[in-house]
Amino acid sequence: TKVTPVYDPSDLIGGRLYATNNQLESEYQGGVNAVLEYDLSASNHLMAGYWFDRWDVNEVAYNNLLNPSGLVSGIGANFALRDATGSLVTGTNWVNGTTTHQFFVGDTQAFFDNRLQISAGAKYLIYDVSGHNNIPGNQNGFGAHITKLEPRASFSFNATDQIQLYGNVITNVRVPISPATYIDTYNQSTGKKASVGNLSALPETSTGEQLGVRYNGDFNLDLNYFHTDLQNHQVATFEVLNGANTSIVLSAGGVTINGVAAEVASHRYAGFSVYANTQYLKATLNDNIAQGADFLPSKGKILPLSPTWIDNVGLSYDEGFLFGNLAYKHVSSQYSTFMNDETMKAYDTLDLSLGARLPEVEGLKEPTLTVSMTNLTAGKYLGTVAGVTGNANSVVGINGTALAGSAPKYYMASPFAVTVTLSTSF
Repeated sequence: TKVTPVYDPSDLIGGRLYATNNQLESEYQGGVNAVLEYDLSASNHLMAGYWFDRWDVNEVAYNNLLNPSGLVSGIGANFALRDATGSLVTGTNWVNGTTTHQFFVGDTQAFFDNRLQISAGAKYLIYDVSGHNNIPGNQNGFGAHITKLEPRASFSFNATDQIQLYGNVITNVRVPISPATYIDTYNQSTGKKASVGNLSALPETSTGEQLGVRYNGDFNLDLNYFHTDLQNHQVATFEVLNGANTSIVLSAGGVTINGVAAEVASHRYAGFSVYANTQYLKATLNDNIAQGADFLPSKGKILPLSPTWIDNVGLSYDEGFLFGNLAYKHVSSQYSTFMNDETMKAYDTLDLSLGARLPEVEGLKEPTLTVSMTNLTAGKYLGTVAGVTGNANSVVGINGTALAGSAPKYYMASPFAVTVTLSTSF
């Protein structure tokens, strides 16, 4: 829809209007979580509950004109660019609300003097979303209604006083991200839609299994295998629209995740303790992902934002007056596109914190001085993928369409920083 802005001709600079884009977001949230627990017997525990949540948000972007000196007469609605009818000239102006009802029940039965515990239960979700897009165009009101039953079960078995076996099967649901999934967005420069809301979007569902063993003796150890099947997996990302980062949601279809995690920690000796953990992960795309009127040949590729290895090693010291912690982390490379044609490099971090518990003075209890240093190596590296895309390079779709590439976006990691904290209780 084309609009004619009303403006002071003196604001024209070389025949063009220039403006700052200012986003105003108002958000309100409230709810209740009620739980009832009861022991049916000495070995059986019953739990039931209800969760309610209401979330309302509205967002509007104001274009405030710049004069030839590069200054604005004001920021906000009273100084915003409008058309002849008094309506805002903007690409963002919507309201959105969600209502969540979730009922849950679970029962735990113990056997063999509590050595074996088996739990089973379920959640039932009722979710409603509604909103209104105030931008002129085809879309006006939007909404969706989702219900889902989520059964689950788990067990733990104390094989000895030091060794425990455990496992679980859990189903979960993740509702479509609102309002990014449902709302149409517009490019102010062209007047065309930048993205089209999907009112029929399905929730992301998952079924996961985990099996592991714990050891608590001369040291502590946890080793587990996990497997998860995702359907309608949602990848939250963003694009730059009208000068602002705008949230969007990409559908990755089905995903199969397999992994192994291990962690070990020592007891404290002479004030020192050591901790380490590692995780191996393989997350595979099961579908060719829709892009435009075609599909990317993405089946069998690795899910973006899923590094194969994440490793942590830590050394801590605490001997009353002085304490400290040295932490090393390694994150392997990870893909930033569904076609795996661009990669964010692996990175390593080293952080250190040192502290002292100071003598108490009148009115001050447990005063503590802490010095924290992050990124000790002062390395410059990409910290995370901010904007995932389907493909960085041009590719031919499943139906033969040439699909242009789009470069992913990244966030730089924080540089070396020192934080000094002085805390106390009263």
